[in-house]
Amino acid sequence: MPSKIKIIIYNFIKRHLFFTKLIGFILTAITLGFGLPWAKCMFFNMWSSKVKIDGRSIKFTGTPMGLFGIWVKICVLSIVTLTLYYWFAGYKQVAKYVDSHITWA
Repeated sequence: MPSKIKIIIYNFIKRHLFFTKLIGFILTAITLGFGLPWAKCMFFNMWSSKVKIDGRSIKFTGTPMGLFGIWVKICVLSIVTLTLYYWFAGYKQVAKYVDSHITWA
């Protein structure tokens, strides 16, 4: 019988995640979209510091500049290929970056 994975996120943290997303939205709006990688990293840092999987903590080790590089690459290649790059490969790149930078704390 396979074991079940138990993921715990504390209820009081949901409020902090809401305000983190709100601050990220304001940052993105003020910078006309250029602050999006920083907002995403801020959110993933807060989220990962509060989640426990099977009693073990996780940590997000990505940087805003790393995510910004991927974001610029997606934007440029999407413009050059008339959005074909985004629809076939680009939308997966941010998820791959986040996935590859989550480690056990």
